[in-house]
Amino acid sequence: MKYSRLSVICLIITVIVGSSNWVFSQNQIYSDFEYISPQPLSKYISTQQNIVFRFSKTISQFDLKEVTVFVTGNISGGLPGKLKLTDDNKTFIFKTHRSFVSNETIEVTIVSPEYISNESIQFQFSIGNLEITKRKQIAMKVLNRRFSEVNPGATPLSQKTGLVIQNDLPDGFPEIEVTFQNNPSPGYIFVAPYSNATGSLFNIILDNNGTPVYYKKSTSGTADFKVQPTGDITYYDIPSGRYYRMNSFYDIVDTIKVSNGFYSDMHELRMLENGHYLLMGIDPQLVNMDTVVPGGHPQAVVVGLVVQELDASKEVVFQWRSWDHFQITDASDYVNLNDSLIDYVHGNSIEIISDTNLLLSCRNMNEITNINRITGEIIWRLGGKNNMFYMINFTDTFCMQHSIRLMPDSVNLSLFDNGNYHKPLPYSSAVEYQLNENDMEIEMVSQIRNDPDIFGQFMGHAQRLQNGNTIIGWGWGVPSVGEFNSDGDKLLEISFPYANYRAFKFDWETSVFETDMEEINFGNISLQDSAFQSIEISNNCNYPVEINRFLTNENVFFPAESLPITIPANNTKTFQIKFIGESTGTFNDILTLCWDIETETLVQRIARQVSLSGSVGNQGLSHNQSGSGLSLFPNPFSEAFTLHSSNLLIEGFTIYDKIGRQVAKRENIFSKKCTFLLDNPAGIYFIKVIFENGKSITTEMIKQ
Repeated sequence: MKYSRLSVICLIITVIVGSSNWVFSQNQIYSDFEYISPQPLSKYISTQQNIVFRFSKTISQFDLKEVTVFVTGNISGGLPGKLKLTDDNKTFIFKTHRSFVSNETIEVTIVSPEYISNESIQFQFSIGNLEITKRKQIAMKVLNRRFSEVNPGATPLSQKTGLVIQNDLPDGFPEIEVTFQNNPSPGYIFVAPYSNATGSLFNIILDNNGTPVYYKKSTSGTADFKVQPTGDITYYDIPSGRYYRMNSFYDIVDTIKVSNGFYSDMHELRMLENGHYLLMGIDPQLVNMDTVVPGGHPQAVVVGLVVQELDASKEVVFQWRSWDHFQITDASDYVNLNDSLIDYVHGNSIEIISDTNLLLSCRNMNEITNINRITGEIIWRLGGKNNMFYMINFTDTFCMQHSIRLMPDSVNLSLFDNGNYHKPLPYSSAVEYQLNENDMEIEMVSQIRNDPDIFGQFMGHAQRLQNGNTIIGWGWGVPSVGEFNSDGDKLLEISFPYANYRAFKFDWETSVFETDMEEINFGNISLQDSAFQSIEISNNCNYPVEINRFLTNENVFFPAESLPITIPANNTKTFQIKFIGESTGTFNDILTLCWDIETETLVQRIARQVSLSGSVGNQGLSHNQSGSGLSLFPNPFSEAFTLHSSNLLIEGFTIYDKIGRQVAKRENIFSKKCTFLLDNPAGIYFIKVIFENGKSITTEMIKQ
């Protein structure tokens, strides 16, 4: 059925004079429409809001011409616009040619032929009371307040008991201290320490020894620095209110921000497999709080939350607003509802749990909310004043939490519990929960707490790695970053003196330049002897790259030629490394090849790493060191090896991988012969054997 313009006009007149069947109420569901935004009868809508609606069936571009949208404001009058069909071929976006006016009521009529929908609908919504410029000013005030309150300046480090990384880093670079290390998982740690007092702000990628393989100084402050599933890096730039996306060359290739006149929040950006984006926006409104709570401010600024899904062309295809679903009084009791600025939701993470559902973490409500990402309806609420779950094995629930996440290869949920109001003393932890949605029950599966407890009052993140380890960024707490295994044992601890919103660990390599080898074994050399190895460094850029810094932890590996060396665009150069036998022993190290830039406009490091190993004065176990008469056979071995000592009892041994990480240990053997199965990948290892007299031998072993 097709409609003439005259019939449509008559139809609209019929609606206006009172056909109640045409009014789309806030709770009414139309079978042919999956989603409508703004939600009918909603208030505080932005003056730049687009109209979005989604049919339950697929629509073709030909059908687009058959759908008509009429928009009228009681102040603006008729508002013509342009209708667009998005990439899912179901969702329509209608953009008016001019903005709405504050405090006006908007009426929308959607008319379509019967073969698309049997229901032509009409609904209303009202525009908020703040202009776009004012909303941006308030959003900046909200962000600045969040940062300035939690981070007045540098936080003193704990007592220095670990390795402090210096390596001629630029002025203002945070002092990094590795206070504990015991075989952490491979990968690089992403942090963005922030201090509004010093103005020293860096995005940083660290190895497990605290050595930065990338940093870039910012004059403005950043947050949420991480690798997305696409392999790109994203981070939030605080003053511009948008996210930047970088490729593996650290080139900025895109910017992402919320639309419809909102200001982007710094807490979350999720890039989806279909090329879409999920992120949050700040939605402040003027509210007469004296009508909400006794003693409320008559013109309070109340900060709402917006969640948006953008398609690949940055169009809003889904929008969810706290004003449509939450009450201001849902805020936790420690939120002052008599203040002149009220941040009652404070969303801080989004997690996708299925094609149709997402989770939202609301810090100032102590709540995790399950939202239908098709319709926008709330499925359930966990925690806070509106909790719908029965807690089985715990009573002290999460408090002011961050970073709700679905566990890898599991249906369980994890979060970072800031724990501001835990009794008798506040403490922070990483918690895993199992949810039974059928019986509406929740059970705590595990909780990782530091010993002693760390209290990260603000910020923070917990990331479960594929190997079962957990990376915890303690936010405002010190130490700053920790890694724990599945039993809760600490594997790594790093501290720096500033707050850090989130910490992550990723497998990451830059594409700016690369080496032809990831590991170099110099073999065995005699005392006071030396050995040389060469690597090729390939520049993958269309501009020259300069290797101007050579970093190691052991003072036995050196560059065999002077630095800097310049590698022309898309070219390769050979670089020699020297191993000097100044003392006996086995040496395992990490070489960091750096391109450091420090100018008035750019302070940056781009680096890659190579594993180094070698031994001095140890030509194998054929000779009788320490009078032990020790032999190791077979070597190389495929699964098991045997140690045999003809003289001394073997007390125990420790096995290390090629970069010095402990992979196995046996104690209290006290035998002259023992066999051991090494369940590790093929490669080069080093074994340190300790005898009954306390002396030891270290040598290389090869697993095939």
